[in-house]
Amino acid sequence: PEEALAHLADHAVNAAAGRAKITAPWSDVLRWIERSPEYRPRIDAVRAGLAFPSKLGREKISPEFIERLTDFAVSPSQIERYSRCRFSWLMGSALKLGERRIHELDPRSFGDIYHELLMGYGERVNKNSAWETVTREECADMIRELYDRIAPRYREGLLKSPGGLTEYKAERITNVAAGVAWAVTNQVRGSDIAEMFFEAAFGRNAPFAPIEIETGTAGENITIGGRIDRVDIRRGEDGENAVITDYKSGSDEFSPDDVRGGWQLQLLLYLLAVSGKYRPGGVHYFGISEPHIEDKGRGDEYLEKELARSFKPKGSDAETNLEELMDSVRVRLRDLAAALHTGSASARPMTAKKLKPGTNLPLRACTYCNFKGICGYDPTISR
Repeated sequence: PEEALAHLADHAVNAAAGRAKITAPWSDVLRWIERSPEYRPRIDAVRAGLAFPSKLGREKISPEFIERLTDFAVSPSQIERYSRCRFSWLMGSALKLGERRIHELDPRSFGDIYHELLMGYGERVNKNSAWETVTREECADMIRELYDRIAPRYREGLLKSPGGLTEYKAERITNVAAGVAWAVTNQVRGSDIAEMFFEAAFGRNAPFAPIEIETGTAGENITIGGRIDRVDIRRGEDGENAVITDYKSGSDEFSPDDVRGGWQLQLLLYLLAVSGKYRPGGVHYFGISEPHIEDKGRGDEYLEKELARSFKPKGSDAETNLEELMDSVRVRLRDLAAALHTGSASARPMTAKKLKPGTNLPLRACTYCNFKGICGYDPTISR
């Protein structure tokens, strides 16, 4: 009976997922177990487990509690997380739960440092109007100087901890950041960019107004605010166009299908934030990584071209496409704002249109979630 019960549980999972029905001989086994005082509780437990994900999150959180947690103000990354999975948003963004960070350089640390170095470099060169005159050596010197300023205060002096490994990582960080900064310089140099903003803030009491989304309840809106890594203003015959650039140390790629599906919202939210002053001109991810290029004996000129190509921003510049995507995001935001205001926090993780990097597996909100052991959602069961 024990072995039969284990196999029957597998058949029950497939039946719940709609992949197959429980047919003979397993339907006969099921009827026998249901009549058994000893094993009936076991199959009831299996059924309860299969029903658990569909019940989780039906009890909504009160709007008053949501307001206490958020003041009805969220960041672009938080509303994107809410779109992907409301339960994950509740745990990570609203209640601010998460894994305790260890005092070591992890991938998140690298991303933080790269980001701060590039923002500092861009702001300094932009302030001095030096995009056309700065040399590669000056670029590298500025990155090292910025690193020396950041290091003592970053995570209680983590970057100044003794040890050859940390020193090696520090050199690697500055070398990669200097390479990326020089690539940015060459892209700006000679372009038609008329004005640039780094860490451009939007929200309450910020240079750019917040994004206000109606919840469906009179006088109560959800406010979205944050900072945009870089906004380039290009002047043309049709006026001033804004191009958004978001620096990423991961492998994110812009996907219009994922924007329409609600998986990828941040870039379009940034574009919406500046749309009160500028026309949409483009959205890009700028990857921050250490490029791996084979020389193959082709010389420095070849390497420089390959480096420039590896740092090319990825996104969309098609104005018609952007307007359509912005409309799609506006509709999605109204639905999300109404759900958030009513306290919806169900475990209904979204699946992206693309695959998990380096695999043939679907990319789900569960893939990198720290709370999948809490919600009990089983991605193999389609609800």
